Amino acid sequence: MTRNNRVQWRRLSAEAAAIVASILLAFSIDAWWDRTKQETAEAEWFAAIYLDITTTLNAVDVSIGEAEVIIEAAEQLLRLLSSANSPDVSTIHDLFQQMITPIGFTPTLPGFERGFSEGRFSGANSVEFRRGLADFRQWHAHLELSRRLDWEIYFIGPLYEVRAPHGGLQLLFGGLDFQERFKMSEEQYLEAILTPEMLAAVQTMGMAQENQLWALQGMRGAIENMVSALDERNP
Repeated sequence: MTRNNRVQWRRLSAEAAAIVASILLAFSIDAWWDRTKQETAEAEWFAAIYLDITTTLNAVDVSIGEAEVIIEAAEQLLRLLSSANSPDVSTIHDLFQQMITPIGFTPTLPGFERGFSEGRFSGANSVEFRRGLADFRQWHAHLELSRRLDWEIYFIGPLYEVRAPHGGLQLLFGGLDFQERFKMSEEQYLEAILTPEMLAAVQTMGMAQENQLWALQGMRGAIENMVSALDERNP
């Protein structure tokens, strides 16, 4: 091989190596960019999830406080209705009013909803996060079931059956200011309300409300586990 051929061959080899290096560099840059975009999207998604669950945790705490007040009112009402002494009518009305207040809870979970729609949770590697998520969904379903039962007891169940013969809602918390056809004296009111049927109806509704409290407490524990798992992921 002549000297010119050797020089030409070296030049071609260098050019080929440069081309190969350029191609490999381009692939590396593309892979790095794709990985960066994926990591950025994942970080944004987990940040949205973190905001969702911490916001929901605050809402759960508020609802737990409300539920505890409502359940305490139900327990006081049960004690009055089952006592051998005649209870104060205005106290009964106040306790009924507290007891029938709905236990409110609405989770704020746009990140969760997007995560489920996009199938992102299947890629969550943390066992604790996935377990907390499953527990949260189970407790939330339990809350909704207990809430429906609560309102069925009130509107179409035992409490409706007790109050219907006496003109409706007034029997529970409307005072003695009944419609003209159903006016009652205080003695007649106590006779209508101090019955085994009313006691059983209040007990049943109180149990449904306790189930809601348990569900809220269960959701709180599940959310705390998810928060802990995300904190470990992003120390």
